[in-house]
This record gives sequence, structure tokens and C-alpha cells, in this order.
Amino acid sequence: MASTNVTVITTTATVEVSKTDQTYVVSRVSEIACHDSGTGTFVTIVSTDQTGPQGPIGPTGAAGPTGPTGSVGATGPTGSTGPTGATGAASTVTGPTGATGATGATGPTGPTGATGAAGSQGATGPTGAAGSIGATGPTGATGSAGAAGATGPTGAAGSTGAIGPTGPTGATGTAGSQGPTGPTGSTGATGPTGPTGATGAASTVTGPTGATGSTGATGPTGPTGATGAGGTLGYWGSFWSTQDQTAAAANTEYLITYNNTDPDSSGVSIVSNSRVTFAYAGVYSITYSAQWENANVQIKDANIWLKKNGSNVADSDSTWSVVESHGGTHGRAIGTVNYVVKLAANDYLELAWQATSTDVSLQYIAAASPAPAIPSIILTATQVMYTQLGPTGATGATGPTGATGAQGPTGPTGATGSTGAIGPTGPTGATGLTGATGPTGATGATGATGPTGPTGPTGPAVSLTWTSYTPTFTNIAKGNATTWVTEHTTLGAVGFVRADLLFGSTSSVSGDITITLPSGWTAANLVSASVVASAGGTIYAMTVRTNVAGTALLVRANNASGTYLTNTNASSTIPGTWTTNDYIRFIIAIPL
Repeated sequence: MASTNVTVITTTATVEVSKTDQTYVVSRVSEIACHDSGTGTFVTIVSTDQTGPQGPIGPTGAAGPTGPTGSVGATGPTGSTGPTGATGAASTVTGPTGATGATGATGPTGPTGATGAAGSQGATGPTGAAGSIGATGPTGATGSAGAAGATGPTGAAGSTGAIGPTGPTGATGTAGSQGPTGPTGSTGATGPTGPTGATGAASTVTGPTGATGSTGATGPTGPTGATGAGGTLGYWGSFWSTQDQTAAAANTEYLITYNNTDPDSSGVSIVSNSRVTFAYAGVYSITYSAQWENANVQIKDANIWLKKNGSNVADSDSTWSVVESHGGTHGRAIGTVNYVVKLAANDYLELAWQATSTDVSLQYIAAASPAPAIPSIILTATQVMYTQLGPTGATGATGPTGATGAQGPTGPTGATGSTGAIGPTGPTGATGLTGATGPTGATGATGATGPTGPTGPTGPAVSLTWTSYTPTFTNIAKGNATTWVTEHTTLGAVGFVRADLLFGSTSSVSGDITITLPSGWTAANLVSASVVASAGGTIYAMTVRTNVAGTALLVRANNASGTYLTNTNASSTIPGTWTTNDYIRFIIAIPL
């Protein structure tokens, strides 16, 4: 019996895309938080392959008798060779060979006589029945982890059945008549050969095989070696700031600082307020979370990038467009990025930032019940543990092998009889079928499964690169707007589009809004969207779906006046009267 474990994974998330060799699950897109959960179901596939017993062997038919050999006619004297006559039937009796006469002149060869018909072959005699095979002894049960159970003895082999007698050979058909042969000179007579004695019968019994000795017990398993550095013993640090961090000038580099350290941090520390310093070489995962705040009434941009030992790390920058102050509340955003960096002992990393306005800052927000305070920056550094395996414990000694049982004596060989005359060989009878194989003993129980090894480290987070593109808009006019951004990116087999349309004084909406996708994308594949808009100073949730033709995105207003939420065409007054500083912002996901 064989079994196979198959793991079936089901996942609930904002976006899930499956390919032949990988699965992508998008759990966070820009500032829209999503959560995923998964369950694993183990399915056991069982198949059985078992052959039933073989049926009994049928008897072999008897062999037919062999016909007698005809005598050879007397040889005449050899004279001059005359013409060869037609060949007649072969003589059935062998006569004495006379003396060789003088060879006469060779005459012409006569025509060959016709060959007589061959006699029919007799039936094949039966083969004796095969002896039964003794039952196989049971196999000892396999113990749980520890000493193995002894193997049961092998059953004695059954004796081989006697070979049945060879049936008589069928009679030989009558030979055709032979034409006359020219006279040959007479040959002197040869004395007769004495008869050969009959062959004695062979022994039919094989001596039994001695029992096999039992197998010695398996030695105990050696102790498990101590866990090496790595796993929960890897180096790590967690740091944060409870201070506001501001910019004295726009578009100027500032270093992010920290004033709190987790007391359990190991091998990673803060030096000179801003330097995350690593005492030991290794590969580390670095993740930060920055709390942006914008006091300006316009959207402002901010950047954070990574520095190693005082120098910028290439391709490490990230940028955010922080929403404007609205309704008396400053605009806020969370920025988070993950890096995986290989470091030498005593290397240090820093985060640097800049903003397009001094109104943008990294802000500490005090606790407001029931929620705790929000640090202006949080940074964690965790050693990647895939190379941190401890040594393997020594293997326990193997138990001794049991002694081999003595071999049983061989049965005596029958005496050889005198050799008789060699007669004609009859046809061989058909071989009888092999007897059925005895059943196999039951398999012992399987030992306990060893413990599962530790789970490998989580792979690095994905950083996305956004590319601007110019779509075709319907029923929405940019006018004198200064912020009118449409961008796209991809993650695996999923494409994302985001838009930030901030209205100027001459921007307008005149009806149902449509926006085309980047070249080659299909709007009909839309699987996820999140839209927010401000119209007349009021914030509304709106809907993005595919237009009827399936070629573009359709932005519509939600209508909550009925029993169920529906959506309706946008217009110059729906969902509100559009004015300066109103906006439409959305992000969507589309499998490619």
C-alpha cells in the first residue's frame, strides 16, 4: 500500500494570482491595508496494489511414441558407374558394410527420386505435477523508534514433485520407395556393437534448507546535537522615536533619529542617535514604518532612502505624496519599506529623508484611548537565518547482526546406472505450470514520525516601481489642475493602476467618467478597486468598474438612498458640486 500527502492551500486576500510555478498574494498596496489568512488541508491518496493467488497447474499431455527405424539394404559390388537412376524410398534396415571395391568411372547423375511423405508425430506425454511450496513465515513487526523487532524465520521450502515419464514416440510414416542404386563393390562385414545399459533414475528429493537465524536488534539512536547559532538565537534589534522630526528647509537631506531601543535587542544597536550598528557580519532584513504628516492645504511629496556607512545605497529611495490638510486635520500617511542587506561586522545603516515643503514632518502622535501612541519612526533589523544551522548529532551504533542458521544436509544422490543403447529421442513434453506462491507475512507497524524541522525565514518584501502613463479621459476635464497623476506598475502577473486627480478652478465633471488602461491591459479582468473622492469639500466613497464595452474603467458615484447600495453616473453635481481642491483618487488591480 502506498500513500501520498498533498497540501491544498486556500487563501482569502484582496488579490490572489496563481501561475504554474508560483503564487502571488498582494496583502498591501500603497496606503490601502488588506489582510490575508490561509488554511492548509492535507489529503491522503491511498492506492493498493495486491496480486491474488495463482490458480493450480493443469497436467501436461502425453508424448506420442517414436516409430521404429527401418533396416538398411545390402550394398552391392561397385562396378563401373552407370547413369544414376531415380531416387527411391530410403531403406529402413541398416545392413553390414562390405569391403570397399575399386572406384569405377563416374557416370552421369540420374534424376532424384521423389521424397516419401513424413509420418505424423505422436502426442506428448504428461509432465508430473509440481510439488507445493511451503508457506512463508511471518515477518516480525517493526517497533516504534528504538530497537527493531526480530524477523520471523523463513518457512521450509516444499519438495519438488517427481518428473513424469516421457511418453512413447509416435510411429514414423511409411517412406517412399527408393530407386535402384548402381552396383557397389562388396564391403566386408562389421562386427555388431554391444548394447548400452539403461540409465538409473535420478533422485527426486532435495534436502531441506536450514532455518535463517534471527536479525539482531537495531542499536539506539544517538542524541541530537545542540542547536547552532541562528533561529531564535539570531541577532536583531527594534528601535523607535517618540519625537517629532521636522525639516528646516525643503528638498534638503535630514537623518532620521531614534530615542528608544528594545531592551532585548541582541547584536544590533543605535550609535550617535541615527546609526543602526551591527556587531556581527550576516544578512539582515531591515523594515521601517514612517508616520508622515502634512500641514499644507496642498499635497506634498516626501522621500526616504538607505545609507550604508555614510553613503547612499543605490536604488533604495521611496517617495510618498502626503495628502493635504483637510477639515482642520493635517493630512497623514504611513510609509513602509523592507530591505535585505549583507553586512560586515561593525557596518552601520542610516535612513535619510527630504520633503518638498517644510510643512511635511515625521510626527509622533500621543496615545488616544483605546489606541497606544504612534512613534514618528519604527525600524526593525532581523538576521536572515538560512545559514545558521547547528551541527547534527552523532549517529547511534548499529546493533549486531544475528547468526546465520546452519544449512540442512543435502539428500543422497542416486546411483548411476550403466549406459544403455541410445535410442531415438522422443519429443519433449510441455512444461507444467509453476505452483502458486504462498502468501507474504503481514508487514509490521511503522515507527513514529520524527519531529518537523524549523520553518525557513520569510522572503523579503516587494518594493514596487510606478511608471506614469497618459490615459484617455471621458467627461472629466483637467483644466488648470497642477496635480493630475496616473501611474501603473506590475507585481508578478498582476497589474496595478493608481490615480491622483486634484481639481483646479477650471477642472470639471460633465457626466459618466471613463479612463483607459495602459496598452495591452484588459479592463474586463478587473478584480479589485478602492476609490475616494472629494466633491464640494465632502469626502465620498465611489466605485470603479468596467464599462459596457470592457475597454476602459468607469468611475461612478455610490447611491445609498435605497435598501441596497447601488451606483449612478457622476455629473457636475453628483456626488457633489465639484470645485477647486476637490479630488478623485483610486488604485485598482488587474491580472495580466
